[in-house]
Amino acid sequence: MPHIRSHKGVSLLEVLVSTLLFSYIILVAYAIMNLANVTWNINMDYVTLRQQVRGAIDGMAREIRQSRVVDINITNGGSNISFTMGGNNIKYSRNNDNQIIREHPTGTLKTLAQGISNLNFTLVNKVVTVKVTGVNNLRNENLTFSLSEKVYPRN
Repeated sequence: MPHIRSHKGVSLLEVLVSTLLFSYIILVAYAIMNLANVTWNINMDYVTLRQQVRGAIDGMAREIRQSRVVDINITNGGSNISFTMGGNNIKYSRNNDNQIIREHPTGTLKTLAQGISNLNFTLVNKVVTVKVTGVNNLRNENLTFSLSEKVYPRN
């Protein structure tokens, strides 16, 4: 009767090949997850930047609408605006820390938005145009969002 050999294990070569394939699958999965994480962070920072710019413009526009054209004073090359609203003096400006600052009452400062690279006001034909540009740097990539709004103050 011939002797029949049965395989009771795997060879070293089979173990190495399966380990290599498994390592490759893990590496590809990690690369995909890392790319997804980077994309998520960039998108979330962009959303945050947009929310800050929109929130700042909405707040400024709401108060400028309640003022009168004769009470609006734009200074510093268009980067500062001050006006009277219901007897209260309000001022908006951008500071050296790239923040939009609201001053009301005089000497009381409130930060409306951060990461603002440009803030500009113009008054033409009784219409105030507010332009805001926000910038955020994430992993050496600049995210930029600009928004402008025309505001019609009370007559």
